[in-house]
Amino acid sequence: MDRTGPVEAESYAQGGGFATHAAGTGSVLGSFDGGDWVRYDDVDFGTGRDLLVASIGGERPYAGGRIEVRIDSATGPVVGTVRVENTGGWDTYLDQTFRITPTSGTHDVYLNALGTAPGVANIDHFSVEKVISQ
Repeated sequence: MDRTGPVEAESYAQGGGFATHAAGTGSVLGSFDGGDWVRYDDVDFGTGRDLLVASIGGERPYAGGRIEVRIDSATGPVVGTVRVENTGGWDTYLDQTFRITPTSGTHDVYLNALGTAPGVANIDHFSVEKVISQ
């Protein structure tokens, strides 16, 4: 895989509804609930990145929550949707890989927690990657 990142989740430019908190050896984006959003400026997608790999923590009762990934504005194109898996706890982080629309260049990235329910995910970091054929 060819990788750009990672982007630390707590290094956001703007957002609303969530909190950051200490976990392990650093900070994470926590309490990311339905209706919350966050923006990351100038994420370099390189050429044709088609995967988002995110280190996410989530608990069983909230598994299946979704995070929409948009570029360039809060209403910009949707390039993918993250479906959060149960990791065994809010601060138990596992890398989860999701297909996104192949995207090139530098873009602002918006993560929007879908729905209105509490408890979508905690996020440690993410990167955009490209599957390299052998």
